[in-house]
Amino acid sequence: MMPKPPHVVVIRCSLLDGFDPIGEIDRLIEVHEKACFGKYGQPLGQEIKETIGSKERDVYALLVRKGGNDEGGQYIYKAYRVLDVLRDELPKNPIFPQYYTRFMSRIRTWVWLAAYDGPTFNLDEIKTRSSDQPVLKSLGHSMKGHFNCVLRQRNNI
Repeated sequence: MMPKPPHVVVIRCSLLDGFDPIGEIDRLIEVHEKACFGKYGQPLGQEIKETIGSKERDVYALLVRKGGNDEGGQYIYKAYRVLDVLRDELPKNPIFPQYYTRFMSRIRTWVWLAAYDGPTFNLDEIKTRSSDQPVLKSLGHSMKGHFNCVLRQRNNI
């Protein structure tokens, strides 16, 4: 039986708080092998947690932020394996960036992330599940904080 294509959730993040969330998560994963990403605003849907629990398909998160002028204004992103998702509750024994302590009231979803070392994800190959539009278009035109996505091509993932 063919494995189901992975569930990809693209999560928008930014440098708004004066920190690079991707760099902060990477540092924690390097030391602890996993880390909690705190997603502000609208929580991730329950279907992601159910997909993780069912083990029917792999779940990946792409943290995406708009690059600054020194980065050519392009989207900067990195893929992670999603281990678990908790809504509106702080994980037990959380491992998260220290700067989160100032913004705990903004965090509605905690996403346990681990390193991903498989084939490269390309934003051009990802489309949103709801509109079947390229996620790059959605990132540019929508204010949503996250998008449930699928790969346009299997890309050996």
